[in-house]
Amino acid sequence: MFAPAIDATRSAWRRTVQLLFVDFDPMRVLGFAVLVMLANCSGVSAKLNRIGDPDSTSIFTESEPFIQGALLLGALAIGAMVVVGFVVFVVGGLFLSSRGQLMLIDAVATGTPTTAAWSKQAGPANALWRFRVAIALLLATVALGALGVEAATGESRVILLAMPIFALGGFAEVIVLEFAAPVMYAEQCGVLGSFSSLWRASRLTAAEGIAFLIIRLITGVGVALLTFPVLCIFGCLLFIPGVIQAVLLPPSLFLRTMSMHWIAGLDDRYAALGSPG
Repeated sequence: MFAPAIDATRSAWRRTVQLLFVDFDPMRVLGFAVLVMLANCSGVSAKLNRIGDPDSTSIFTESEPFIQGALLLGALAIGAMVVVGFVVFVVGGLFLSSRGQLMLIDAVATGTPTTAAWSKQAGPANALWRFRVAIALLLATVALGALGVEAATGESRVILLAMPIFALGGFAEVIVLEFAAPVMYAEQCGVLGSFSSLWRASRLTAAEGIAFLIIRLITGVGVALLTFPVLCIFGCLLFIPGVIQAVLLPPSLFLRTMSMHWIAGLDDRYAALGSPG
């Protein structure tokens, strides 16, 4: 059950070493570094806190009515600008990240990062982007609804009840990037089409899929534990442009290649992703 996942891990390691070190090419390594940054540029998180003490004296109680109105309109305008700016930032980040994901998959599959992949992979990248935006909107709606209920009722348990939905959203993101994105590249299809294709794959079993996720999780934790001390040791150098990209490039490329090689072993249609073993 675990054999395909272990074989894919070994194959991904050999592929990463070959791309970055054995067939060393400074421009190709630079290209991979740029694509890894682009593929992960959507790491946006927001933390909403309640501002102010409800028992404290508000500045509005000390003002004239027309000043209160002006301040309220100003606060609403600033709030609207912040919300719009944040939405544009998140949606734009997801767009660039989705393009970067497909370009990185193309670079690993072909062995050469190219700018032509930006337009060549536009179809599946846009489909990936729309799906991720839908997930982000769903999670944002749940978050705002939970905060609204908490503000109206004072029940903080509402936030805890919403946590499973956030966890499912994060899990959906991982599944789509690990499984759907490589198939979308191989078959030039959308997200739903990629899952349908995976379901029809003759050698796909649920047990092997779960086994791969376990191996992927263990490998990801191991890579993080190995990378963190390096970042701590060279922490003072991380402010130098290019240093952190050089440190994170091998593990990022290795983890991206793992699922590609595992999927390649499911069906001959995915052979372009890489031959495992």
